[in-house]
Amino acid sequence: MNYFERLKNIHTNQKQGDIYYLYLTRYISAPISALLSFTPVTPNMATLSMFFFGILGAVFFSFGSATDYMIGGLCFILLIVADTVDGELARFKGISSLFGDYFDRLAHYTTNPMMYLGLGLGIYSTYQEIIIIYIAILVTVSHLIDDISRDLLISCGLSDGKSRKEEKEVLSVMKGSNFRLLISYTASHAAFFHLIILMAGLDIMRSNMLHTEELLITHCYIVYFSVIAVARLLFRIPKISSLKTT
Repeated sequence: MNYFERLKNIHTNQKQGDIYYLYLTRYISAPISALLSFTPVTPNMATLSMFFFGILGAVFFSFGSATDYMIGGLCFILLIVADTVDGELARFKGISSLFGDYFDRLAHYTTNPMMYLGLGLGIYSTYQEIIIIYIAILVTVSHLIDDISRDLLISCGLSDGKSRKEEKEVLSVMKGSNFRLLISYTASHAAFFHLIILMAGLDIMRSNMLHTEELLITHCYIVYFSVIAVARLLFRIPKISSLKTT
C-alpha cells in the first residue's frame, strides 16, 4: 500500500468531530499519520508528544505577551493534531489498547490544567493582582472536577451511551440550543486554542493603531473562556445526578 492509498484509508476511517476538526485538524493529521504509518512510530509515541506541546504551550501562555499567546495557541493546536494522529495510527495499524486510552486521558489531565495555570500567570504578569492566581486555581480545579467526574461515569458504565464517544455525547452540556452550540464553537478547548491566536492578533493590530500594549481583547476572551469552564461544571452536576445508577 503506497502513501496515497494509506492517506485515503486514514481519511475514510476518520471519526466525526467539531468544526475545527472537520475543517482543519483532520486535513493536517491524516498526511502526518499516513507518513508515520511507514515508520515504527506507535500511537503512544504520538500521545507522548502531547505532553511536550501542552507543557510548552502553557509556558508560553505564562509569559503574557500577544506573541506568546499566539505561540501558545499554536502549541496546543499541535497537541490536538498529535491527539488525532494517535487515534488514526491506532486504527490504521490495528493496535489500539486500554493503556493507549488511559495514556491519552493522562495527557489531557496533565496539559489542560497547566494551560489554565499558564493563562492565569500570563494575566498576573500584566496586572500583578494576587486574586488572579486564586481565580486561575479555581478554574483549574473546576475543570479537573468536571473532566474527571465525566470520565469516571464513563469508566464505571453509568452513562447511557454504547461507546466512549456516545457516552461523552450523553454527558455533554453543550447541546440543547443554538446558544449552547455557539458557546461550544467559541469556548471549547479546541475553539480556544484556535481563537486565542485570532484574539492576540487583533490585539497586535489594535496596539499598532492605538499605540498601547494593553491586551484587552485577549484578556476578555480568556475571562470568557474561564467563566464557561466553571459554568460547564455547574451545568453538568444536575446532568450527572439524573443518570441511572442501577
